[in-house]
Amino acid sequence: MREKITTTLAKAREIKNHIDQLVNKGKRAAANKDRRQAELRLLRQRLSLEATMKISSDFVKRFETRESGYTRITKLERRQGDGAEMAVIEFV
Repeated sequence: MREKITTTLAKAREIKNHIDQLVNKGKRAAANKDRRQAELRLLRQRLSLEATMKISSDFVKRFETRESGYTRITKLERRQGDGAEMAVIEFV
C-alpha cells in the first residue's frame, strides 16, 4: 500500500476525509479489544486485506499520539494537458 500519491487537488481533498475516518476506525479497534473484530470487519469491507492490516498495525502505532490530521496535501504545478490543479497527498 502506497503512503503517497499524486492526484488532482479536488480528489486529494475528498479522500483526505475518508483516510482520516479509516485510520480512526483502526485506532478504535486497537484501543477497544471487545470491539476489535467488528471494527476490523468494517475496515475489511472497504479495503483490501493488506490495507486493513497496515492500518490496524503500522498506522495505529505511528499515530497513537495524534487526534487527527494523519495526511498532508501539498500543491503542485498545474497539469500540462488540461491545466488541472495537482497535489500530492501523503501520510504525515
